[in-house]
Amino acid sequence: MTVLVVQSHPSEKSFNEAILTRVISHLDAAGTDTTLIRLGKEKTILDINIKKPDSVIFIYPTWWGGYPASFLEWVNLVLTTQNDLFVNVKAILSIVLFDEIKQNRID
Repeated sequence: MTVLVVQSHPSEKSFNEAILTRVISHLDAAGTDTTLIRLGKEKTILDINIKKPDSVIFIYPTWWGGYPASFLEWVNLVLTTQNDLFVNVKAILSIVLFDEIKQNRID
């Protein structure tokens, strides 16, 4: 099985990074052929040699109710330049971390 893991978070000391570490360790233990793309940490997104995956795992936080800019940029680049990348995909897993926006209010 070939798995593409796409993580989008700028900090390597985040909970998002801890989840990525666990996911990669389980995929390695299962003997999967894994490609990891760490958005926001790599210089060039399209210079990475990506095999056509059977499964895709997205790991990212939502900030202010939306996707991280690096994730949206990657999706746009891939869909416009490598639109056949996902032809073999049979499963997609999104691990999304959500933090409630706390507002100060007067009751």
